[in-house]
Amino acid sequence: MLVKLPNPRLGYLALVMLVAAACATQSPSLEQAAAPTPPKTEERCGYTLSLDVRANPAGRFQGQLQLTNRSGEPATAFVLRLSFAEEADLISTQGGVFQREADGGYLVSAPRQLSRAPLRQGRTHRLGFAGRGSAEGVRAELLSINGRTCTPRERFVGNIWPNDTQDDPTFATYWNQVTPENAGKWGSVEAERGVMKWTDLDRAYAYAKEQAFPFRLHTLVWGSQQPAWLAGLSQAEQLEALESWMRQLAERYPDIDFIDVVNEPLHETPSYKEALGGDGATGWDWVIRAFELARAYFPEAELHLNDYNILFRRESTEQYLEIVALLQERGLIDGIGEQGHFLERTDLQTLRENLDLLAATGLPIYITELDVNFANDAQQANRLAELFPVFWEHEAVAGVTFWGYKENQIWRTDAYLLRADGSERPALVWLRCYLAGNRDCPVPEYVPQPRVGDEVRLRIEAEDYDDAQGIVSAGDIIAYIDAGDWVLYRNAQLRSDYNVLRIRYAKGSEAAGTLALRLGSLEAAATISVEIPSTGSWGTFTTLEVPLPPLEGAYDLFFTFHDVDAFGNFDYFEFGRSGRVGTEARLELEAESFDEQSGTEVYGSFVGNADDGDWLLFRGVEVRSSYTRFEATYARDAVGGLVEVRVGALDGPLAASFEPESTGGWNTFATLSTEFSAEAGPQDLYVLFTGSEGLGNFDRFALVSGE
Repeated sequence: MLVKLPNPRLGYLALVMLVAAACATQSPSLEQAAAPTPPKTEERCGYTLSLDVRANPAGRFQGQLQLTNRSGEPATAFVLRLSFAEEADLISTQGGVFQREADGGYLVSAPRQLSRAPLRQGRTHRLGFAGRGSAEGVRAELLSINGRTCTPRERFVGNIWPNDTQDDPTFATYWNQVTPENAGKWGSVEAERGVMKWTDLDRAYAYAKEQAFPFRLHTLVWGSQQPAWLAGLSQAEQLEALESWMRQLAERYPDIDFIDVVNEPLHETPSYKEALGGDGATGWDWVIRAFELARAYFPEAELHLNDYNILFRRESTEQYLEIVALLQERGLIDGIGEQGHFLERTDLQTLRENLDLLAATGLPIYITELDVNFANDAQQANRLAELFPVFWEHEAVAGVTFWGYKENQIWRTDAYLLRADGSERPALVWLRCYLAGNRDCPVPEYVPQPRVGDEVRLRIEAEDYDDAQGIVSAGDIIAYIDAGDWVLYRNAQLRSDYNVLRIRYAKGSEAAGTLALRLGSLEAAATISVEIPSTGSWGTFTTLEVPLPPLEGAYDLFFTFHDVDAFGNFDYFEFGRSGRVGTEARLELEAESFDEQSGTEVYGSFVGNADDGDWLLFRGVEVRSSYTRFEATYARDAVGGLVEVRVGALDGPLAASFEPESTGGWNTFATLSTEFSAEAGPQDLYVLFTGSEGLGNFDRFALVSGE
């Protein structure tokens, strides 16, 4: 039956008065009524639905529903369900059409006037009801907005499905959500125009559906791992190709739960940005257009924005929220993604405060690519035990996805949770304990180890500090450094034959500052003081080498920054012997430390864009007779071509060669070993790329003893 309000103009309090008059004269007033049940609130489809019910001793009750558009599309229609644990009848209602169901509950649909005045963001629609019977266990549930189902989801802890994975029998033991690591990236599927390679994405999607796990498509639009052939198209053709990509995805995978529509908008702008409208009037028109297209092709999926280094400082969070706000105003975004990379040393209170800023939008938050990259088991476990509860216990976080878990099958080398032999690292043991509901799960004690090098060098990664002031750990570097800041590395074991300090850094500002090394305390006199000039940009790294006086023994190393703000981004500090020298067993060459190059580009700590005819030159490499193997650590999502190592000239004697096979992704690094032969002594080594485009992203090379 339909129960309609006699006068739709009556307000909620008027409704209560009407019901009170219609009921028995002994009915108590609101002032005499029993204490109200606490309001109940839930959020779906960008809307919050709150329920407030008041009962009185005479078996009467009054209730109010409030439907608020926090971040959803403007509503012209909605459907709610109002259910009762015990028998109850509604006497009068307001603000919607209440239809009785067979189980005693009510389906509630929007009033006709909502079609003329949609419920826009920030506005609330109120519904009232009054009845007799028991109000115990009354519940309200939002079922749909504008015909779109609003299904509640339990929070999940998910992981990636790597390329080439046929099956993973341990996945469901630990995880209940699936994200394809690389298989959903456009460049992986359509590296050659019109040739679609769906196999890996098919497997990931099929596994998620078989297990009834939520599936996240990663990603539609990104400035990396996109097809190279897009660069040769006009803007109109680029847009047509992008729509074709979305259309084919939507047809092949009709039941996608979440989509990273735009990945890393603050860090990796796509080459086809102008085809999507460029910056435009908003500054982010291209992002808005990408979401409009995604909404058109994937109307049932939740659309998310995704990026990294958002939570580690308030300014970054606020910058991200500017994009979110533009999308919310247009009803285009359903959730906020924060990757969760590079949070090993971020202040926990800063994380909480910035999560609160994101949560204030009313959108659910997803941690999409979490990892804790420490080689030391105890250090990793302790940090995860600090970090994970910040996310899991925040009411706005709807799910957490780790970015890999198996040793040797993970982007960040030391972030694995499951060893190659199948045993669990302490961090995974803690996580399983915590997710089982325990809050006193043990972790091993972390005891910092001495920083020990070899006879050639001691390298200290800049982000691996023990204490600091002012600086921010931003992934594999330290950044946001100003005058007066400092960083400390404890218990570094220096050798008297280390005669140089190498400083790997990038600096985009023009004004040079002074970096000082102080031993033992901040008050100590500077052992080294060196000017840090501009490198041209914040992503252009160079290595500065300065003389080091003889130092023997264990030292606490303080690096202090002086004279200017915006000082620089630092990758590592290395104490060692001058020249390109190694031990009897190994000599390493960081790919980006070349002396000369042609055609390639440096991306932070690796060299990319290695195409046919490009080359790198490393001068004065001290080759030993023991070196019989050549290693290359690289990432690639293509096949074909050859990498050669030649001595003395581009057409000099061939010392090594190998075919760089696919590693499964442009960010999935692996190490390949091949035979090496060259005369002992200082040699100029050329690494020559031939026979193909996109031969890989190269992190380092090494000459290795074969024994």
